[in-house]
Order: sequence, then C-alpha cells, then structure tokens
Amino acid sequence: MTRLTLHQYVALHGQEKTAKALGVYQSAICKALKTARQITVTVYPNGEVSAEEIKPFPNQRHQADFAA
Repeated sequence: MTRLTLHQYVALHGQEKTAKALGVYQSAICKALKTARQITVTVYPNGEVSAEEIKPFPNQRHQADFAA
C-alpha cells in the first residue's frame, strides 16, 4: 500500500487518469488542487485507488455561526 498526496499522484499520472481512478470528473481534481485541499491517495497492491480528505473539526464556518 502506497500513500501519496493528491498533488504527487497527479504529478505521476495526470488529472484525467486520477479522475478516472477515483470516479470523479477531471474538473473536481483541478479544483481540489487549486484550493490546496488535504487529500491523500492510497494505492493498494491490487492496483485499486482510493482517496480521503483531512478537514478541520469543527468546520471554521460553523464556529463563526456559534460565536454570534
């Protein structure tokens, strides 16, 4: 099992192949890269690819709602 950042995986395989492997549109990969989302891509020995995102908890937008 290999773990890479989304940026690293795209640098190796390109946005189109990354999108196809993850089951999303190429535009979603482009947007994730532009907004610097913290996405980790896992490549399994059988060639399967999955991804997960690390997000702050609680979401910063919701903290502002509770502060008012």
